Amino acid sequence: MNAQIINARQFNSVEEYKAATGLQDVPGEWMDLARHLGVPINPKGGRRSIYDAWKAQQAQQDGTTADTPKKSVATKVKATTVQVPVVTPEPETSVIANAAPEVVAIPDKPKTKAPRRMDFQNEEEFDAAMTEYVLANPRPEKPAGQHRRNYPNNEAGNKQFEAAKVEWQNHLNAKTVDVAVNPAPVANIAMVPTDVDNVEETARQLAKLLAGLTPKPGNAQIDPAQVAQMIQDAVKEETKGIHNILNNELYEYGELLKQIKQEVQNNTTTIHVKVNDKAAVQVDGLVHERFEDILKHVAVRDHVMLVGPAGSGKTTVCENVAQALALDFYCKSVCAQTSKSELLGYMDANGNFVSTEFRVAYENGGVFVLDEIDAGNPNVIAVLNSALANNYCAFADGMIRKHEDFVLIACANTFGTGASREYVGRNQLDSATLDRFSVIEFGYDEKLETALSPDKTFCQFVQAVRKELANERIVISPRASIQGGKLLAAGCTPQYVMQTRIIKGINASQADRVKAVFARFYKK
Repeated sequence: MNAQIINARQFNSVEEYKAATGLQDVPGEWMDLARHLGVPINPKGGRRSIYDAWKAQQAQQDGTTADTPKKSVATKVKATTVQVPVVTPEPETSVIANAAPEVVAIPDKPKTKAPRRMDFQNEEEFDAAMTEYVLANPRPEKPAGQHRRNYPNNEAGNKQFEAAKVEWQNHLNAKTVDVAVNPAPVANIAMVPTDVDNVEETARQLAKLLAGLTPKPGNAQIDPAQVAQMIQDAVKEETKGIHNILNNELYEYGELLKQIKQEVQNNTTTIHVKVNDKAAVQVDGLVHERFEDILKHVAVRDHVMLVGPAGSGKTTVCENVAQALALDFYCKSVCAQTSKSELLGYMDANGNFVSTEFRVAYENGGVFVLDEIDAGNPNVIAVLNSALANNYCAFADGMIRKHEDFVLIACANTFGTGASREYVGRNQLDSATLDRFSVIEFGYDEKLETALSPDKTFCQFVQAVRKELANERIVISPRASIQGGKLLAAGCTPQYVMQTRIIKGINASQADRVKAVFARFYKK
């Protein structure tokens, strides 16, 4: 097809140029158009090539000659050197048995390198070499479906275009090299397995390929089975070391798993709860180290007072115990302003009884937790003495007999002897009240704290600070580890979490000690 070449520089895109020249049906971009029109390829691109052709055409019509491109500095320097011609290697030939069909191959890469400008003395020689190279190594043509302009400019068009791209890529990846072996059907070898698990298949395919070659004069006929065995033996010998390494690593990995499993078993206690003639209940999940002791007391309906620092998990373990024993759980936190009616209930102005959680648990059974008992008014707490020691209690609406499954757990920060250095708002409890309880010391369980903390490093830092400030009037509970780990996961820096969860108002000397511990875990 002949087309008038016009100035390509006056168009902003290849589509405008095609529309102006009537070349809408020609696929490709500027370089493809240059090849289609038979124009010498300019190293600066197809658009420049079309412009050069137009310029030469204008010079021919005007009766003048086109301006000779100026030589660059690099060209002048190379002008005195000896030009090394580009030698195109002879194509490789395959010996095919019985000279049957031709070998069809799909070249993946050009057999010659692209010419370089520095190897030529002038632009004309370089243009001619570049044109010859481009024609010998054409760019693979994409189907029409690979151009975005062929799809609607909307979301549906975008999806169609992406699907077409994937299909074309799969088509390219699926290309195979057809090798002719004997006049029989051509063997299609898509790939040769290279992993050690496909040694036999590799040997079989290579032997099949070699069996079709014509032996040289004087040589014996090729035995495919013998070749396959030789290849298989050689590959196995080369990969023997890999197999040994893999086997050793798998053995070491298996031994490590055994050690981990044994360690977990050694540090795991399986708790089964059996009360009277009821079926045993297995307790799952993480529990405090004193859980089993508390469970035994509650199982025999012995009232317990847990004494431990703030944040040690006293209330949580009480709930776990109630769940393990299949009992209802109730909780009431008391203080100096807690009244007798909040525990025992009262009669309203209409003569109706207003009940409480303590009354419900006492009458129907369940685990009732009296939290912060040492912060309550000792005279108010004393009203429970009769309810705990006897099988009945006087409520506002009458005498109520205690349910056989009722048990009370009191949680305290002190032993009921009054305020301490850390807990200055605690009251002395009446000895008669204390006599109703078995007392269990409930401290921090660092193993449980580590398991519950989202950040193990910060948890270790908190535990180290707790030991550092053990003799100070400072409470550093597992809440600092758990909540601090959550803040770190949310993007806060360790310095910020330390300031808000640990330091938060302590004096300068104590803060310096905390920062010294922090430096051991978070080095700059």
